[in-house]
Amino acid sequence: MRRMTMSLFALGLTALPLAGALASHAGQHQQGATTVPAYSAAIREFKAAHMKMMRNMKVPFTGDPDVDFFSHMIPHHQGAIDMAGVAMRHANNPWTRQEAEAITIAQSREVYEFRALLAKRAAGEQIQDARAVRAFKAVHAKMMRAMAMPFTGDPDVDFKMHMVPHHQGAIDMARVALRHARDPWTRQAAEAVIIEQQQEIHQFQRWLAQNGAKVPPGGRPLYIIGPHSFPQNTYKEDQHERAGTRDELVGQTWAPGSGVPSQP
Repeated sequence: MRRMTMSLFALGLTALPLAGALASHAGQHQQGATTVPAYSAAIREFKAAHMKMMRNMKVPFTGDPDVDFFSHMIPHHQGAIDMAGVAMRHANNPWTRQEAEAITIAQSREVYEFRALLAKRAAGEQIQDARAVRAFKAVHAKMMRAMAMPFTGDPDVDFKMHMVPHHQGAIDMARVALRHARDPWTRQAAEAVIIEQQQEIHQFQRWLAQNGAKVPPGGRPLYIIGPHSFPQNTYKEDQHERAGTRDELVGQTWAPGSGVPSQP
């Protein structure tokens, strides 16, 4: 299974439109979200997408970190796809619609591969890790609180504002997977999620700042794939993520440190 082929595709796909949006359209958006007429249809659709994601993420935890990561990341990514659909229908800025389309393509591919990885893991021997369950629940609750910010009525601003805590939720869940998951494919997927999501957070935050909108926090501390990636299991929440071994890469199609771009 060529897991990282997809992630590198997604990373490259989203980088160009996001970077172009910042370089070519900075300042062209309406300054000050309060001056933009309310888009009641967009707000209703964004709220409906949020509620759908919240319901679908109430998947019971099994106690197996690999299974729990994928089973919750699938509805999480579907939430991004649904919000991107709202942005494609209502956003004014063509770059916002292009960003939303790129997110839809990239995260649809990830959902497909996450389903395959989940089926593989669920069919095997599972473990019970109470620490992982507590950590997953904590970051899930944190994301829901952060996404409860009010809507401005500007579909371009609302999409980017709410995607920042949404993406940060994916990063936080992926960090739990890095600490607790046993399958190297799970940790590889988690690393890819962190890199992709922090890149988009950085670019969303820049756009929001340049257009006078509220900038939600997120994307820190910065995670960079390096020659000693693939953290091992620590099984202790007070320990930092540690490097794994190159043996995990045997037969795989991608290696850490092979040119994946990182944000300064």
